[in-house]
Amino acid sequence: MNRFLVVDDEDKARAVLHKLLQLVEPYCQVTEANSAEQGITRYLEFQPDLIFLDIEMPHKNGFELVQELILSGESPRVVFITAFNQYAIQAIKASALDYLLKPINENDLKQCINRAKLIDNNKKDKNKLDDLINRLNMNNRLKVNTRTGFEIIKQDNILYCEADGNYTNICLTNRTKLTTATTLGIIEDQLISDLFFRVSRSILINLDYLKSVNRKDKVCHLQIGGECITLPLSCSRVQKLAEIF
Repeated sequence: MNRFLVVDDEDKARAVLHKLLQLVEPYCQVTEANSAEQGITRYLEFQPDLIFLDIEMPHKNGFELVQELILSGESPRVVFITAFNQYAIQAIKASALDYLLKPINENDLKQCINRAKLIDNNKKDKNKLDDLINRLNMNNRLKVNTRTGFEIIKQDNILYCEADGNYTNICLTNRTKLTTATTLGIIEDQLISDLFFRVSRSILINLDYLKSVNRKDKVCHLQIGGECITLPLSCSRVQKLAEIF
């Protein structure tokens, strides 16, 4: 096992992991990808023994990359990388797959590669990945009641939710909006607790899109593509939000 693919949208993170891999496995070959799309191409070209895959990436996340490879008939060996997504970690653990937390250190990386060498079984890993995808797909969906019926949406496609009396406006990452005759409190109870956070009595945000917090102006900024969205932030929530990170 000496061929590794590093997929991460952050240049510095890729460079650090690349260097660590060469320290831990001096004769290894390492190739990189800066997006899920490029990761799929590099995987098919390079056929690595192991992918070190960042979960949180724009446009398409690490789980979606894995799903595409599996649907195309591939059986990738994967180590997931994440900074804080507790929901993702719980799903990975439940499927008995491996992961590394950022910032990655040499000792953790060495142990991770040793575990992969001991369990060198692509078929078994594919079954685990199938289980992970099923868990994520099942838990990631939200039923939203509308005037004409209901819609099923992926929770990670929700940018933020805003209360409007007994209604809730759900703003999606594609910048469309759904309005449902369901209170924000009920919506919150159905969402993944580690992925969403109440920044005020009336607004619930997706933490994956949080860019910054301005204590003085009492606002938070969400980043989606090249657009920055500013939302009000309650004083009482600032410290709790800081504790998450």
